[in-house]
Amino acid sequence: MTVSQVYRKYRLLPGMQKHMLEVSAVGAFLCDHIQEVIDNDSIIKALTLHDVGKIVTIKLGLIPGTWGKKPLEYWREIQEDFRKKYGVGKEATLNICREIGLSDRLIELVEATRFSNADEAYKSGDMEKMICVYADQRVSPFGIAGLEYRMEEGRVHYRLNKKVCDEAKDERQFNYYAEHLYKIQDRIFENIDLTPEDITDEAVFKYIPKIKKMNLN
Repeated sequence: MTVSQVYRKYRLLPGMQKHMLEVSAVGAFLCDHIQEVIDNDSIIKALTLHDVGKIVTIKLGLIPGTWGKKPLEYWREIQEDFRKKYGVGKEATLNICREIGLSDRLIELVEATRFSNADEAYKSGDMEKMICVYADQRVSPFGIAGLEYRMEEGRVHYRLNKKVCDEAKDERQFNYYAEHLYKIQDRIFENIDLTPEDITDEAVFKYIPKIKKMNLN
């Protein structure tokens, strides 16, 4: 199946499709410029699916326009179906990826995309994992954004989503992961003929039409 076919089969929120395509485009852009031997296709494929099960955890209706023309009730029914079939947490994405037939390596890269895995990605020295987690952190709900902006935006969401009512602990944890993302950014741009500011909507979104047609099997 192609990326577009998978998105239709799993009835993904339009906003989620947009986000994953934009993140994949950032990944493709970095792959085209980095001066290291990496598996470009694996990175891009993993990024096209890194939030494929996220509907089970999100608060529907929070960001206007992300659900398209269908009513919110339609998406709430899909959310409930997904929770029953794939799980209620982050495991939903991995379960869907296994159902699609992704390799163990691709599932590793999907997992690496999580903000809370930034430290592991950096310490592993695995450039493919570093590109995955970095690409996701360069895309906001409104398009490409700098890492500093995304970290400030993410800090608010991190606090809201944490279940432990310990603001000091949450702040330390967030800063720890954010610190590793900045290290990842430095590591990526050591071997690339660009600066972080060269990642713009105009530069990366041209990759999206090709990514939509990419075969995931």
